[in-house]
Amino acid sequence: MDLGDIRRGIDQVNRDLVGLLNKRFDLVDRVGLYKFIEGLEIENKSREHDIKASLLRDFDLKDEAIVGLFEYIIDVSKTRQARNFDNYKRLREACMNKSENILLVGMPGSGKTTIGKKLSSFMNKDFVDVDEIIYKENKSRPGEIIEKHGEDYFRNLETLVLERVLMKQGKIIATGGGLVVRDENLDLIKKSSNLVFYIDRKLEDLDIEGRPLSQGGLKQLEDLYRFRNKRYESISTYKLYNDDIYDTVYSIVKIYTSL
Repeated sequence: MDLGDIRRGIDQVNRDLVGLLNKRFDLVDRVGLYKFIEGLEIENKSREHDIKASLLRDFDLKDEAIVGLFEYIIDVSKTRQARNFDNYKRLREACMNKSENILLVGMPGSGKTTIGKKLSSFMNKDFVDVDEIIYKENKSRPGEIIEKHGEDYFRNLETLVLERVLMKQGKIIATGGGLVVRDENLDLIKKSSNLVFYIDRKLEDLDIEGRPLSQGGLKQLEDLYRFRNKRYESISTYKLYNDDIYDTVYSIVKIYTSL
């Protein structure tokens, strides 16, 4: 037995533990962001009970003190989330004091509506969905209107609604994916003092089920993207890749409050 070798082994385990703990705390922070946006409490007694029960049931513990270590880790995790909640609340206050609208543009199914709703929760600001306004006022979805009256008719409705919502202040506005096909709409957005976020996403990840363009397959999607991408970019203040809804929401909040 070589004491030096044993200690070097312990040192390596320590390095591994630090790496794993850092990774765990990163995940804890992500859970905390989810909880804040979804309005959930930090403390979850049921989850804590399940963790402790799993330790005793599923692992061969050399010492039951390991359970105590995990109890401490859980306490530290809740402290981290509470600290992050305080920061999120400060960001929310900063958002509420700003009057600029946030416009979300991007391909259909890129997550604009979902992101807009969660931004509304985080920022405590009203969410406006152009397509939803059209639906409420016409009792038909965009695809149904286009099928019944033609695309020009629908685009006229869309432009009228866009003009109205751009007159508002401090709103979060999700636009229709095809809004950029009209130069008139691009001009309206460019003339406004809003922050425009282009929400980009891999084509294969777009949620297009039940949408008109779902019938054309990937080829139609690629053609649409090639045409619209430059137009989205021409009006956007920032371009974000939506790999994760909650990360995208937080990125927008940080940008918005930094200006």
